[in-house]
Amino acid sequence: MTKASDVKPPCATVAATAGVSGGIFGVMWGFYSGISDPREFSPLFRVAHVTGSALGDGLKFGVLAALFSGTRCASQRLRGQDDWVNSSVAGAIAGTAVAATVGQRGWTLLQAAALAAIVAGAADRYLIGPVGGSRGGGCPTAGGERERSKWGFKANRFSRNGQF
Repeated sequence: MTKASDVKPPCATVAATAGVSGGIFGVMWGFYSGISDPREFSPLFRVAHVTGSALGDGLKFGVLAALFSGTRCASQRLRGQDDWVNSSVAGAIAGTAVAATVGQRGWTLLQAAALAAIVAGAADRYLIGPVGGSRGGGCPTAGGERERSKWGFKANRFSRNGQF
């Protein structure tokens, strides 16, 4: 019998959700960068500059987040495993796409893909990855409560035997 928590959303839904979240973050980032631009603009041009910066960054962040999350989800479903390799594959594809859109070619494109794959894989492995075989970064609802050390702190993957 399948539990409701075992049902996973389609990868298109995962990508769309990440795209919207990334777009919202991009709009906030663009708004801040547009406002903090030190150049002297007329008030009307300043409004146009901030709006263009916010919308442009929102679109870029949204597409990047959707591409990364959709690729990671598809890799996870194809491989049947949820580990750092999926993030590395998604990072390589998203890094290649970003590098290609800014006009990089050849060796630089390969370097961008490799760097993005390494960063995404390392972030998934060491910041988000499994602890004791469970996924969820130590969230009690995702992988169960962890043991406490002799000082009362929760053990995590960065500590030895639960001691900091």
